[in-house]
Amino acid sequence: MYKVLSLVKGLSKEVVDDFQQLHIDEKGAMTREELLRIIDNYDGIIADDAIQYDYGVFSQAKKLKVLTRFGVGVDNVNIGDAKKFNVKITNVPGENAESVAEHTIGMMVAASKNFATLDKKIKAGEWSRTEALGFELANKTLGQIGFGNIGKLVAQKCKVAFNMNILVYDPFVPHYEVNNLVYGKKCSFDYVIANSDFISINLPATKETKNMFTIKEFRKMKKNVVIVNTGRGEVIVEEDLAEALRNREIFAAGLDVLRKEPPDKDNPLLKEERVILTPHSASFTPEAQSRVLRAALEDQMRVFEGKEPFFAINK
Repeated sequence: MYKVLSLVKGLSKEVVDDFQQLHIDEKGAMTREELLRIIDNYDGIIADDAIQYDYGVFSQAKKLKVLTRFGVGVDNVNIGDAKKFNVKITNVPGENAESVAEHTIGMMVAASKNFATLDKKIKAGEWSRTEALGFELANKTLGQIGFGNIGKLVAQKCKVAFNMNILVYDPFVPHYEVNNLVYGKKCSFDYVIANSDFISINLPATKETKNMFTIKEFRKMKKNVVIVNTGRGEVIVEEDLAEALRNREIFAAGLDVLRKEPPDKDNPLLKEERVILTPHSASFTPEAQSRVLRAALEDQMRVFEGKEPFFAINK
């Protein structure tokens, strides 16, 4: 029997029971120091994104054969260091896309309709049907930044549900794919942000994408634009976003991700009325978590059996 350490809590018992060859130790979130004290007992790890997995971790993991990120992003894993110790790194792309896409569109609706502001006013005893008015999504333009599994679903749903015009920025996706999937148009980054009523950001944190959205970019946008980020917090300079909102240079924002999670108390976005925040929870639905877990454990079993995993990051 192989021992697997899970730093993710709330694993589906139904899924776990299908993998009788594995002993899964569901510890949940822990510090790096706590992990280092026990890591040499495990053949596999199901990792969250809170700990940096680098030389210091892998050098202590004498038995470790595979580490699976419970999701898509592997920016907290040093792939080169893992390779030095023959540890396979896998992730689970696509399985949480439906939940994240729905969350993204929910934020678009809530932000454009001022739901949070109106809810707060009513609970404070204010009742005005003509204050903090919102606007429709129908027939507006969506600027989709990143056209991977999640970005494609967001664009498809916006096209079908709201008949939105779709503009896409993604240097790795061919024009025909954008046109075939959503009757959309692949454009330059500057064109997309200048011509969109809604901007959905679904990008990993890379050298190219970090600090992609600064005050310079916000000032190129329409005054009524709604920005939603369910990708990575590092893509947006938060002080600049707060400034743009405060000066009414953009209309509203919905963020499921922040540069630091949880945020510091002095994060300027916490004071902005037209920001809706959720705690990096877009993928945390029972349906998505079950699919992600099954795919993660299937790949771990493949590694234990000497097979190549389906979603290997390091070959």
